[in-house]
Amino acid sequence: MSRNSSSRGNNFSGFARRKKSPTNNRKNNTNIAVSNQNKTRRRAEDSIKIRRGEENAIILKWNDYNRNINTNQHIKQVEEGVRLHKFLADLGYGSRREIEAKILAGRIKIAGRVATIGEKVTGREKITIDSKPIFRHRQNTNNATKVLIYHKPVGVICSRNDPENRPTVFDNLPKLRGRRWIAIGRLDFNTSGLLLFTDNGELANDLMHPKNEIERQYWVRVQGKITANALEKLLSGVELEDGVARFEQIVSLKNLQTEDDEEDVQNRYFSVSLREGKKREVRRLWEAVGCQVSRLKRIKFANIELPRALSPGKSRLATAQEISGLYKLLKS
Repeated sequence: MSRNSSSRGNNFSGFARRKKSPTNNRKNNTNIAVSNQNKTRRRAEDSIKIRRGEENAIILKWNDYNRNINTNQHIKQVEEGVRLHKFLADLGYGSRREIEAKILAGRIKIAGRVATIGEKVTGREKITIDSKPIFRHRQNTNNATKVLIYHKPVGVICSRNDPENRPTVFDNLPKLRGRRWIAIGRLDFNTSGLLLFTDNGELANDLMHPKNEIERQYWVRVQGKITANALEKLLSGVELEDGVARFEQIVSLKNLQTEDDEEDVQNRYFSVSLREGKKREVRRLWEAVGCQVSRLKRIKFANIELPRALSPGKSRLATAQEISGLYKLLKS
């Protein structure tokens, strides 16, 4: 009994001694703490991975959504198409008015057939002008709009081609890579002065459109008897064959009179301005009151004046400020 009791007691006492050992307690506590830290860290990492995965999934879905929206819009635009004259004007083949004239003349064809006014295209068609295929990638949206200031001399026409082989304003213009200069309005054969060109068909069309009422200013030498009544008619409005026209302003320019002009009281200089661009409008207005224009020079168009240092037949690029001024006039 005593041996068993002693053995039983020794075992109990040994167990009790192991349980109360401070070294074992510290090790166990340390292991538990490390295990808990590892679990916490793994949970945090798993949570971060889940959040990142959700964020990436959301970003991917958003990008796919935008991509689908843009693609659908592009497909819709391609399917609907744009009017032919706008499409070609944007590519720099002329103003809308010039393109429409070519369409009416049968010079533009789509897939071998003559194009019609108002017809829409997607850009995938085979389009030719005067039997020459167009280049669809002429327009470069990365390049800023260019405007050229040109001093047109007398005896030069504003058309690209002339049956009489007379010199044209396009003969002396700087070359554009992959694009063409578009004349903003015209000056007749015997008129000199400021003429603007651009590589932007939309800008050219807007500046020439009558609704925008862009101001043009001219110096003019007039022969004939000029009365106060005639000047009043020119300011109030004169009926021409294509409608009523008038000058916005008429200012006498006595400083331009020469000795020969002073001897002839019927030879006088004026500065006139108007907000239309009808064919030979300045000359026809003076003719309507019994006078003849012997010299005519445009000195201003919109916000751009003819530079004094610019010789006839020469040109220079408009500054960014001058181009910005053109756009501001269109927005006002």
